[in-house]
Amino acid sequence: MVVNRSAPRATVVPILVYEDVAAAIDWLCDAFGFTERLRAAGPGGVVSHAQLTVAEGGPHAGPPGRRVPSPPRRGGRGSPGCKIPC
Repeated sequence: MVVNRSAPRATVVPILVYEDVAAAIDWLCDAFGFTERLRAAGPGGVVSHAQLTVAEGGPHAGPPGRRVPSPPRRGGRGSPGCKIPC
């Protein structure tokens, strides 16, 4: 089995969706003490994925997409999700 060594070891990984992922990373780190573990940029340097850590776990952050729309696209409701590594 191939192990994804870039993923946190946590059992449950929260996924946070933001229109501006780069700004969200800065805010989450400043407001909650997360440490940036990984920042992946797509075309034009726009951040397409990030991994943050705190203690033994931490959230992933990314832009809205087809499967996970942003809160404004859902009528103001939040759009958190979670990933359960197998």
